Amino acid sequence: YDQGDSVMINMSSQAGKRGWPELSVYGATKAGVLGMNRALAVELAPERVAAEGGSAGDIGNSFAAENIPLQRLQSAEDIANTAVFLASPEASEITGETINVGGGG
Repeated sequence: YDQGDSVMINMSSQAGKRGWPELSVYGATKAGVLGMNRALAVELAPERVAAEGGSAGDIGNSFAAENIPLQRLQSAEDIANTAVFLASPEASEITGETINVGGGG
């Protein structure tokens, strides 16, 4: 690597991707590490920030909107509608699932 380049290595475990009995807190922390890694990969990409200008947040929002099939970021109401459904009797057979309210992204 050239001087000034850096490498960050974060390690997680399968507990961050699947549920294990009596390890909910451990799994949550490992899932947090996985999410942080994905976010930092975008935030710390100096080439993209330099090329596009703006902040990492602006670039992230632009990238998300461009890569979501519905071409928009989701609103709090989108998330709330899903939560209301999941809390309803109609969703009583849904358990342990991840529901992606992401406009198809």
